[in-house]
Amino acid sequence: MVAVSYLLVRQDLTTFIPDPRAQTLMVEFLRSLYDPLYNSRCETEFLALPVRGAVRDLALQSIDNLQVSSDAPVWIKETEVLPITGQGDFVISTRRRESFLIQQDLLTSKIEEAAATLEEVVTNVSEMKTITLGLKKDMNKIASIQSRSDRSVLADKSKRIDASFAMAISSLVIWFVTAIIFCRQQTQLRELESRPRVIQPEPPAKKRRSEDGSV
Repeated sequence: MVAVSYLLVRQDLTTFIPDPRAQTLMVEFLRSLYDPLYNSRCETEFLALPVRGAVRDLALQSIDNLQVSSDAPVWIKETEVLPITGQGDFVISTRRRESFLIQQDLLTSKIEEAAATLEEVVTNVSEMKTITLGLKKDMNKIASIQSRSDRSVLADKSKRIDASFAMAISSLVIWFVTAIIFCRQQTQLRELESRPRVIQPEPPAKKRRSEDGSV
């Protein structure tokens, strides 16, 4: 907003504004300074008193006397919705929004879409994390069961090995004792065979007596 005390405008706008569209746009700008649609807002929001009375009438008459090109378009103001016409060229619409606000809305919409997408990604990551934790627990359970199974198998194998080792030791001890006993028996037999034999004479045979007492 710019506060001005007065404006000096050349009557012949064609001498310093070559574009006919800009000429009539200047005219509409000057008229808007005295339009209640605009300056009433300045009065309520900024406490700027509008021009009234004869001064306002004189200013509007001077604006009407400004000279523009013959092919200069007429600008219209859209205070109410003008179907089709309001979408045409050379329309100053209070119904339309500023391009900055439109871009801001588009940017806000994109940010909201990005936030929704990010939220969806976070949700998916959270779900994947939950699934991963579940899989990790299942794998730990399987590993624990497998570990217990492996320990059981190893324990069983160890028992079998210990039993086999004990049986082997027992067999070795029995074989060793048997060998010692066998060796002693062979030694005793050899000693007996090496001793000299004593042959005792047989006693003389007794003579039989006959029934009459003769020999």
